Amino acid sequence: MLIPFAVGIVLWGSTALLALAVALVTMLALFEYFALGEAIGHRAVPVLDGLVRVDSNLRGMVREELSRSMGFHGG
Repeated sequence: MLIPFAVGIVLWGSTALLALAVALVTMLALFEYFALGEAIGHRAVPVLDGLVRVDSNLRGMVREELSRSMGFHGG
């Protein structure tokens, strides 16, 4: 049921709409992840903190990939 919606956003939606949809799905997944963690007794990290962690990980991966593609190699 969601597949046609997702395909429509990817094929005919704007970049901003796609980014908004990805952010929404990420937030919903984080809420579900933390709910599952609480159900088994783990302390939940606030959602904003989780989003910051995801963002910083993605930025680090992009930075590393750009460095490699430009010929910079870390020691």
